[in-house]
Amino acid sequence: MSLILALFAGTAFWYGMRPFMTAIVFARLGLVNVPAIVVGATQVWVGGMFALAAGTTLREPPGLPDQQLIFVWTGSIAAIVLALVLSRRREVEEQLDPAIRRQLGNTYIAIGALVAIGVLIVTGYFVL
Repeated sequence: MSLILALFAGTAFWYGMRPFMTAIVFARLGLVNVPAIVVGATQVWVGGMFALAAGTTLREPPGLPDQQLIFVWTGSIAAIVLALVLSRRREVEEQLDPAIRRQLGNTYIAIGALVAIGVLIVTGYFVL
């Protein structure tokens, strides 16, 4: 059972790290790539939850990870998402095409950040 969960964890990390790294590269440039943040953060969080579950299946009796560990994992992913959103620089966005700037506007960023955090909360609710 733990091997299957470890495979799920590896798969989720594999598919989550590419968009997450894309969001980090965009953040280094001063831009916020909201879809990459949402998909990457969700997949990395799910991969971490599968990894935590894989580790706890070896317990006697098997069970879910401790609540504190789940909260720490969720909080760390939410903190990374917040850091990526706060790394936005307006002077970089002003140099972009107006159509792209409109897509990166405040409402789009706020909605994307809320969706990312909402997905983490809803998923955490179902896990707990």
